Amino acid sequence: MVTIQILGIGEITTTVALQGPLDHRHPQTGRRVTWAYKRLPSFPSEAEARDYMQLFSDYQDALAQAGIRLPYQRPRLVRSQGKIWVYVCQERLPAETIASRAIGPAPIAKCREIFGQVLNELLKVFLWNAAHPQLLLGFDGQIPNWVIADPGLLYLDTSTPLLRRHGQELLNTELFLKAIPILLRPLVRAFLLQDVLDRYYNPRLVTLDLIASFYTFRRPDAVPALVDHANLFLAREMAAFSLEPFTVQEIHSYHRSDLWLWKFLRAMKRLDRFLSEDLLGRPYEQRLPRDRKLEQAIRGSR
Repeated sequence: MVTIQILGIGEITTTVALQGPLDHRHPQTGRRVTWAYKRLPSFPSEAEARDYMQLFSDYQDALAQAGIRLPYQRPRLVRSQGKIWVYVCQERLPAETIASRAIGPAPIAKCREIFGQVLNELLKVFLWNAAHPQLLLGFDGQIPNWVIADPGLLYLDTSTPLLRRHGQELLNTELFLKAIPILLRPLVRAFLLQDVLDRYYNPRLVTLDLIASFYTFRRPDAVPALVDHANLFLAREMAAFSLEPFTVQEIHSYHRSDLWLWKFLRAMKRLDRFLSEDLLGRPYEQRLPRDRKLEQAIRGSR
């Protein structure tokens, strides 16, 4: 008997694993592995799904050229219940190697070491973008998107392939908007979407978001040391970008505003699900996490 285990629920994807008498083999090495499957929102047509799959491949290639290491992964197109889905099939790695797990029990010095490793990886992306202005990489450097491997780190969050060619976003941004409650989509499309996308291409905002993620994963005690480390990094390794230093207050304020925006969107999603399922009788595509994760994030920000 095969069962489905939910590993994580993100703003766009739901990640699951299959458990049971399955013999999964790595296609490159032949060794037994467990796969994690990230399901994206449904696509309106097979052509758009295949466009996404090609962009996913192009994004992987660009990351590899920038020097970012990735676990083995590939997209798969699935037709189910009259809809077209894409699952990103990714090698599942031990939970304790996920950086957001590793920082939990770690002393501040270890958190700073892991943070420094991530900064070195981010620098590769920023330098790539500076050298390739015609093809820019968008990047989400938050701490849960990294795996501590030997040697170095692996980057996990490739299912939203952000690439800009000559300033034009290659990803169909309606994929983002499917994660937004339908009542809010016109407002987000008109006033917020561009700003949200732009921050993934901004070295300072990507770094700020990385530091703030230590609040989310309940290590606020490490933030002052990370701010000091980041400011040294900006002044030395990233001096060419002329970025302003961070303050602990800035990181805290950013995290609080981001957290309450997330809380508002989660409440709106629950309303969206109620309207869709209970009033209109339509299945709701997204899964919503329990409030416990939100409560933990709130406690971590205090």
